[in-house]
Amino acid sequence: MSSLNDHGTLEISTLLQQNLMHAQSEIALHVKRFIQTDEPESLHRYRIHLRFSRSLCQEFGSFLEKKRRKVLIQTLKFLQKETNAMRDLDVFLACIETYKNRVEAVSLAELEAVENILRQERQDAYDRFCERYECEPEMLSSLQRCVEDANLYLSPTRKNASHRLEAIVRARVKKIAKLSQHLVADASNERLHQLRLHYKTLRYTCDALGWKDFAKSLKPMQTALGNVQDKHVQIKRIKRYNALHQTELRELSALLKADLREDKRTCIATCKAENLKKRFRRFQRCDEVR
Repeated sequence: MSSLNDHGTLEISTLLQQNLMHAQSEIALHVKRFIQTDEPESLHRYRIHLRFSRSLCQEFGSFLEKKRRKVLIQTLKFLQKETNAMRDLDVFLACIETYKNRVEAVSLAELEAVENILRQERQDAYDRFCERYECEPEMLSSLQRCVEDANLYLSPTRKNASHRLEAIVRARVKKIAKLSQHLVADASNERLHQLRLHYKTLRYTCDALGWKDFAKSLKPMQTALGNVQDKHVQIKRIKRYNALHQTELRELSALLKADLREDKRTCIATCKAENLKKRFRRFQRCDEVR
């Protein structure tokens, strides 16, 4: 595990450049694999590295040249946004597969009809994505130019860099702890979604700084919050399907809502403010020993 003091004596611009360059190469690799195989895992890895890069640009923005940073973030946001629906469809299809053993036989035909519609939507989305990047890879080329531009990376003094890195991490932990206080069963999905985004940012920051153990300890919180968000998106999709097709998938809707309530309970138990504070204090003690 690298220490905060180690990174204080590193050139922060080099640290950022190394992370963004590596992420860019992974993005290019996984989009190529996805086009060749249609495998959801390649799409997943592609999205992870996009989110990682965007998170670094936002969290370490003061270490990047303003105009170039803005262009890079816009490029990453566009690339990430166009895969959101594809990822949601993959997750929902996996979810429906598990529900087949939980519904009454009379509801199975309706469930399979929804599954077929989702599969077609998924295939259409996959085809559009692959066609776009086989014919127009300009966005990925633009991303590569952005991260390879040496003028993107600023070179702050070592003293200021160390102080600002510490402040960035502490501020993110403080935001999460505050948002995690008084979580209740009827907490809004928006609040939980914001909490999830904060956890993602903190985890990516720790990964970039080499704090792998602490980053790994945040995974259960991120997963619990992600399950809530997935169910929320799926319920909205079913409502939209019902409205379009003038039907009522009562059993599937009931299962989703029940699972959402259970996911929220798990989320509240996992994401208590004191849990994060304990992890962070434990990490700091280990870091000081090193």
